[in-house]
Amino acid sequence: MPVSYQRKLPTTGYWIFICNTSLWFADQFLRSDRTRLYYKISDHHRHDFGPGQLGVLRCNDDSRPARLRNGNSKLQKGIYAFMGVNGAGQHIPDPDTLGYADPTDAAEPKWRVPVTIIENLVDRPLLDAELPADDEKFQYLHRALRTATIPIGREAFEFIVDMAGGIAESQEIALLSPDDVAKIQEFENLNAGRTPIITETHSRRIERGSIGRWVKRQQGYRCQICSALGCFPIAFEDRNGVGFAEAHHVIPVSEGRAGSLSHLNIMVLCPNHHRQAHHGRFEINRDEPDHWQITLDGNSIRVDKAPPPV
Repeated sequence: MPVSYQRKLPTTGYWIFICNTSLWFADQFLRSDRTRLYYKISDHHRHDFGPGQLGVLRCNDDSRPARLRNGNSKLQKGIYAFMGVNGAGQHIPDPDTLGYADPTDAAEPKWRVPVTIIENLVDRPLLDAELPADDEKFQYLHRALRTATIPIGREAFEFIVDMAGGIAESQEIALLSPDDVAKIQEFENLNAGRTPIITETHSRRIERGSIGRWVKRQQGYRCQICSALGCFPIAFEDRNGVGFAEAHHVIPVSEGRAGSLSHLNIMVLCPNHHRQAHHGRFEINRDEPDHWQITLDGNSIRVDKAPPPV
């Protein structure tokens, strides 16, 4: 691979894993009970992978004959999974032959990385036509280079995660209820030992979950900081006439700490104050059972927590 290619596409820690469906049947693997695999990478990326990196599995248009599809429809070009990297590149054969058109290909030592499928989209893929067509950040998803792995920017990756979250809510998040303390604790315990690979995608989607929606309803979709400052508290109304607000987790969900999923950890904010909470002069001075005392741009503000469910 020319040096100019590597200069043009610097390593970002986010990847497009290219799948040629005539050589490896991704749908066959994704419909199995397996979640871990060694994925072949480009030789020139052999030193660029490491634990904690993330990627998307991008499949090409399916050219397999019907007899090789096990009754499944042809895959269309698009994204079929989110994957997390668990380690560095290794020059090894693939210990799992599932999905190979020619199983002897698995026995050949190649550069591979251990990955985990952290979100399986085989039944709800993000198809090529759904991605922005005129944005260069997505150009190698639309028209992949002849290589096994391609870096992608964090902004594009997060955009794709948001799109996936808008298609279907994570099942384990959907099962949570604000008044089911035991279920919340079970979910927190389950995620406590997981790496940020998994919790990053969960934390970006959990504000769409039942607890975030419940707290926003309790607060009337009003920004709590705008209310405390005496400003009009509703940023705008959506197409259904409901005020738009976002759920801010004071303790980031990605930290996996006890209490991060509780309704007592959610502050309802307008988009502007939500961004400010993450990137601006925003500090939590006290976290009391019924309120937070925060400092925003040097001003001390009390923000009340949602009352317990009845």
